[in-house]
Amino acid sequence: MDKNKNYLFIGACIFVIFIIITSLNPFIIVNAGEKGVIRTFGRISPNVRNEGLSFRIPFINQVYILNVRPQTIEGDAQTYTKDNQPIDIKFNLIYSIPESNLPMILERYEGAPYEKFASPKIIDAIKAIGGKYTASEFITKREAVKRDLVQLARNVVIDEVTNLPAIRVLDIPITNVDFDDEYETAIKAKQVMQQKAQQKQYELQAAQQDAQIVLARAQADAKAIFIKAEALKQSSQLIQLEQINMMKEKWNGKLPDTLVTGPSGSMILPIK
Repeated sequence: MDKNKNYLFIGACIFVIFIIITSLNPFIIVNAGEKGVIRTFGRISPNVRNEGLSFRIPFINQVYILNVRPQTIEGDAQTYTKDNQPIDIKFNLIYSIPESNLPMILERYEGAPYEKFASPKIIDAIKAIGGKYTASEFITKREAVKRDLVQLARNVVIDEVTNLPAIRVLDIPITNVDFDDEYETAIKAKQVMQQKAQQKQYELQAAQQDAQIVLARAQADAKAIFIKAEALKQSSQLIQLEQINMMKEKWNGKLPDTLVTGPSGSMILPIK
């Protein structure tokens, strides 16, 4: 009986210890695409926990899980173009949190660098780019606008105190550009005029090409006629030369005794 009581007591103690440990939650799990930053008595450790199972000291260590995967934020900014046209730019910001700056990001931005720091900087960058291009260039030079915007955004999200980027800007696709109704109507009218002008230019080029084809054919026909005439001329001369040669072969070396005159050969005159 005493042994059974001892076993029951030991089992109860183990169970109580397990419950206490479980309630204190000393284990942390860092999933793929995440990093764990430890704060000990208010001080942030520079050592970052990678994905997997890790241990913390209850009541002493606080663990903050930060998402370092690429994230996408939809945004909207209203500004004016270089030619003073109001414009509404819709965009997607694709960014990630720099893994090398996680302790600083937790300390300065509480783990939310976009919301705490980068968001207004990105909007200001878009407004600055808006004033660099005209309204028509926002349509015709979309790639150049995006390239300049990404470069400027990467510069403005650098923390002035630490000289480190708060976020890593991966890309900023511009999803839509809206102008006021009057300007959009003018753009559509201009596009119609450009299309008509392009059609006229195409028709002119087609007509010029047809004319060149007709001229080339006429020149080819004339050249063919000339070559044929030359061939006939040379052929006639060759025939006459062949006839003379044949006559030479048949001639016995004696002159004829008589000469036939007149168009019909009606008069016969003696030569001797």
